[in-house]
Amino acid sequence: MPHVTVVIPTYNRADLVQRSVQSVLNQTYRDFEIVVVDDGSTDATREAVTQFCDARLRYVRHEANRGVAAARNTGIEAARGECVAFNDSDDEWMPHKLERQMGVLSTVDERVGVVYSDMWRVHGSDGRRRKYYRAQHIMPADGVVHERALGFGIGCYVQTAVIRRECFEKAGMFDEGIAPLEDTEFIMRVSRHYHFYHIAEPLVTQFMLAGSLSQDTEALARSTRRLIDKYRHELPRKTVALYHANMAEQLIVSSWRKLAGGRPAASGRDFSKACWCGLVALRTDCAEAGRLLARRLFAAFQEARERLRHAVGVDSAGGH
Repeated sequence: MPHVTVVIPTYNRADLVQRSVQSVLNQTYRDFEIVVVDDGSTDATREAVTQFCDARLRYVRHEANRGVAAARNTGIEAARGECVAFNDSDDEWMPHKLERQMGVLSTVDERVGVVYSDMWRVHGSDGRRRKYYRAQHIMPADGVVHERALGFGIGCYVQTAVIRRECFEKAGMFDEGIAPLEDTEFIMRVSRHYHFYHIAEPLVTQFMLAGSLSQDTEALARSTRRLIDKYRHELPRKTVALYHANMAEQLIVSSWRKLAGGRPAASGRDFSKACWCGLVALRTDCAEAGRLLARRLFAAFQEARERLRHAVGVDSAGGH
């Protein structure tokens, strides 16, 4: 049996899924299998995946689209490995990812359930805007860090992680009612029982593409609301404020996008919800919410300035 099962959920990514699969096949660590779960695609995803002639790859299909959490759960149920890793169908692993992480797991005790890493984030279709995403440095000596996980305090994305199979048996599978943020919610549950180990180097490249679920600000706000409802009795007051401040930011972005798309009524509804969430955040913990909103506004200003500089650079290059 393989030591690691790599689960790749995909939906209508025929043009990208081969890059994801190939980056796993290119691993220097070889004791793995790949389970590609096609979540009811209507494009040529099946043909794109089955072009690979590798006995380690299995293709599983949902007849109807059920969402990324359900696709991951199907992959876990089909897994034969002692550990499970995930790659998104539009992301890419570094060749030594599994070697680094399995090397750690072979030296730590079984209380360490998750080994995760930093990653590169690539913005835009041209791939020229590349940022380093640094996760929180959680190590076994920190013990169980459930309180930090409740407040987004780990920053562990599942495509950067290798997870012991027993974590799913102890903490449960992905919550199919929360997407996106289903990986954040899963990490919250795992953090009740297991230690984490952070590798402070980027082992994954995440492509931030328009149309991906992680870019759907309205869905992010909905999932944040569900997280608050699910963990209401565990969340500290400060964390509740941070969650509402996050919702306010997501809804503001959604509002601007709808306004730009010629949907003023929908934009107005999102703006009203954003104002309400911002007020709840400030009323719950004015100082903490205020600091977060100020940081986010500053970050948004910096990103807008960078995009403008990039656009001017492109125009200038085109003029020569």
